Amino acid sequence: MPAHNPDSATQQQVALSSVSLPEAATCADSEESEKYYQELIHSLNAIIWEGLPEKFRYVFVSPQAEQILGYPVERWLAGEGLEFWTALIHPLDRERVGNFTRTELEAGRDHQIEYRANAADGRVVWLHGIVYLQKDAAGRVRRLRGLMVDITERKQAEENIKASEVRLRRQNAAIADLARRGVYYREDFDAAIKEITETASRTLDIERVSIWLFNDEQTQINCIDLYERGDDRHCEGIVLTEADCPAYFEEIRGVRVLAAHEACIDERTKGFTEKYLKPLGIGSMMDAPVRLGGRTIGIVCHEHKGAMRQWALDEQQFAASIGDLTSLALEARAHRRADKALRESEERYRELFENANDIHYMIDLAGNLTSINKAGENISGYTRDELLRMNISQLVASDHLQNSRRLFVDTLRAGASAEIYEIEIIAKNGRRVLLEVSNRLLSHKDRPAGLQGIARDVTERWTAREALRESEERYALAAVGANDGLWDWNLKRHHIFFSPRWKAMLGYAEDEIGNRPEEWFERLHPDDLDKVKMELNAHLEGNAARFKNEHRMRHKDGTYRWMLARGIAVRDAAGWATRMAGSQTDITQRHRVEDQLLHDAFHDAMTGLPNRALFLDHLSLVIEQSARRPGHLFAVLFLDLDQFKIINDSLGHVPGDQLLVEISSRLKNCLRPGDTVARLGGDEFAILLHELSEPADATRIAERIHQELRQPFEIDGNEVFATVSVGIALNTIGLNRPEDFLRAADTAMYRAKALGRARHQVFDQAMHSRALRLLQLENDLRRAVERRELCVHYQPIISLESWQITSFEALVRWQHPERGMIYPVNFIPIAEETGLIVPLGLLVLEEACRQTRHWQERFPMEPPLCISVNLSGKQFAQPDLIEDIKGILAATDFDPCCLKLEITESVVMENPESTAAMLQQLRGIGVQLNIDDFGTGYSSLSYLQRFPINSLKVDRSFISSMSGRDENSEIVRTIITLAHTLGMDVVAEGVETPEQLSQLRALHCGSAQGNLFSPALSAAAAEQLLAATRSGELLVKTAAHMS
Repeated sequence: MPAHNPDSATQQQVALSSVSLPEAATCADSEESEKYYQELIHSLNAIIWEGLPEKFRYVFVSPQAEQILGYPVERWLAGEGLEFWTALIHPLDRERVGNFTRTELEAGRDHQIEYRANAADGRVVWLHGIVYLQKDAAGRVRRLRGLMVDITERKQAEENIKASEVRLRRQNAAIADLARRGVYYREDFDAAIKEITETASRTLDIERVSIWLFNDEQTQINCIDLYERGDDRHCEGIVLTEADCPAYFEEIRGVRVLAAHEACIDERTKGFTEKYLKPLGIGSMMDAPVRLGGRTIGIVCHEHKGAMRQWALDEQQFAASIGDLTSLALEARAHRRADKALRESEERYRELFENANDIHYMIDLAGNLTSINKAGENISGYTRDELLRMNISQLVASDHLQNSRRLFVDTLRAGASAEIYEIEIIAKNGRRVLLEVSNRLLSHKDRPAGLQGIARDVTERWTAREALRESEERYALAAVGANDGLWDWNLKRHHIFFSPRWKAMLGYAEDEIGNRPEEWFERLHPDDLDKVKMELNAHLEGNAARFKNEHRMRHKDGTYRWMLARGIAVRDAAGWATRMAGSQTDITQRHRVEDQLLHDAFHDAMTGLPNRALFLDHLSLVIEQSARRPGHLFAVLFLDLDQFKIINDSLGHVPGDQLLVEISSRLKNCLRPGDTVARLGGDEFAILLHELSEPADATRIAERIHQELRQPFEIDGNEVFATVSVGIALNTIGLNRPEDFLRAADTAMYRAKALGRARHQVFDQAMHSRALRLLQLENDLRRAVERRELCVHYQPIISLESWQITSFEALVRWQHPERGMIYPVNFIPIAEETGLIVPLGLLVLEEACRQTRHWQERFPMEPPLCISVNLSGKQFAQPDLIEDIKGILAATDFDPCCLKLEITESVVMENPESTAAMLQQLRGIGVQLNIDDFGTGYSSLSYLQRFPINSLKVDRSFISSMSGRDENSEIVRTIITLAHTLGMDVVAEGVETPEQLSQLRALHCGSAQGNLFSPALSAAAAEQLLAATRSGELLVKTAAHMS
């Protein structure tokens, strides 16, 4: 039964009340009766059910239960029926239905109610519920029977009717409001159509409404207004052509409304899909034609964005009405334009006559002026009244009067001026004015009545013509004397004048080059021709203010010369170029200089070899080629001269440079055509071996290099031998960046050096793995510095006189989240190499100052507790080191006198002059300076006396091997004696045994540190050590060891 049939529920009610369904099957007299009732149940569009009132449960539910609500019959019959049915009811209806049902059951009445239920698939289904109570003779309810009729479609129809009525009222109100306010005949047409599109968008609740007009050929539509409701903005200018969607253009001309519910698949509109609909997310279109005079001139387009929208009939009628209103607005605009055009035409004629630059006049047959415009007054100097009282003969110059009369008569005879002629008139101020005149006959009743004419003042043109003649004479003289070549191109006649200098620049005599443009273009270098023509056209078309181009021209001797051509076009009144003139300058020498500068930028000045930048560029190209050619093999060799510093120091820098030049020459001799050798800097070279047949080719070339370099070099009369260590990186190792290849070859080179120098090593997987580990460690270290994951440990420094802790040395540690504690020996070299040592060092310095300041406050002593912090070579070389240290001291409120900066002996002696200056600056801010690892370098006593050093720290390697009066003990004795002589303190590092301590005391060493006293401790442990020492619990007494 249809759900919308108002009698359906009643019919099903009768069917239910007349039979007990479970009994129907069992009480039937025959199989036919049972079949009848089964067919009856299946024919109903309702759920038939029967239940027992005690703890209500279903005992029968018809199969329609699963069809309508999606729950199988078994689900209905299992468990508590009331709970199951209540759960089905929509939450918004549950309380209402429950209260009503409870009331009716308590009253013992049959009842019915409409409500919503939740289907198993999530749908909301409207049900009409009917319940019958089956009672016994005593009136007690024994059974409940009922129907649940699906009335969803009826409810939807009712909602649609209501929605349609609401829409219709809104649409009618919108149309009425537009008509009432006279939008369609408003003077401001743009404002009118904007109101129309906004009203349509609001009324239909859509995102976009636009108005389009056909072009005259009806082959395209142009958007004159598009309203986008989401952004509340209007725009225009979109164009769609008939070629985009022919079916649409054909359909829209013959329909009242084109409603495309699914625009992307509708045959009439799907042509717009890729260009218009999809990019804008439009799902549905509803377009109404705009007609004027029986002809379709435009379209009003209503667009819904998103999923498909079904356009209702009332919405389509509203769209048609919007189209009609737009037609009225366009018609009103056309009338206004026609009226305005007529008025403007009349005004324009009057304005043209009155304000024309030329003289417009009329004379009668006697030659009297009868009409003249403002230009006549301006040019002659007479007022209009004065001119209208004059005869033409009173104006014309006497020497032109006879000719003027002859031409006047000829015009009367011929009916028009035989030709445009020139005459001179005398202005009121006596100035002669040259006029260019043309006349035509005026007739009245087929009889001559006078002449109408136009006279143009050409005095300035004649003057300009004379000036041009003089200018051309000057130009001819300039062309002969100018150093640049000149050219003048007549674009109308298509010929160019080339000055003699222009031709001479290319080695030609004046008569050897003609005046065709091809004389220029045919001599252009083929690679430059297209660009010259493109830039010429850009200027001629007005897209560039001037023409300027550098290009190569073929000289008569066959070589090419670089030329700079410049020019500018002369344009007519319409803006079209009619002529172009310019110059040509020979810039060959400038290009040679630029080429040399470019060469120098990518080559080593001393050896002439490519430098690092050019080498990496070549390597990048080879890597790209290799990626496109599977199996392509190449290699990078990194070469470093062995012990070059010794050669440089012994022979001097100039011979050292000569040696590098000679080595460069020999390296080039070892290579094949196509290979590249570069000097990376200092004594480092790199070689790129291209197109290898097998990996062994690279090692063979490396062996050839070793063999070539075995022969001695003759440098300044000295026989010099040089060897290199070579690292080889093949592209089979899976790298893809030039820097990675160079780093891999460098790693292999260092491996070769470690194995004894003068050899080569191929970068292998083990080196690769180690390099990756180092790279990962570098990345982790970078993050650790950024996140301040590094911590500072403190090793106490003990006075060997007072046995008190006088200072700590700050030692950085890295608590890696995965690898655990990492000691400096494993990450400081990486920090040095990558430059991370600078921020890392500042971090350690700041933390050490802050912590020591805290200890000074908690454990005051005299003199105050000090802190020693290591300063690396890279830190020492930083230009802003002093300012950084000052900033940290200020931020931590730390006394500079308590800070001891430790610098290694090798750093101090690397550049003694600059070192002395930096040390003086550091002492100037009050900090103390220690030389760390003293005895391992090559300090000069003279320099050591000049440096403002406070202490020497004896390297642990000497302390660890002290025994009696051996060599190391004597070295330690010498260092201590030297320090005392220079007025410096001495600190012994790495004291591990009582015997070492005893010897140091005997040598009068002032302070010591090492594991005998305490290893490096965390800040908390160091604080506990300080507290114990202060309380007397822990005094560093080792006399027992010495007794």
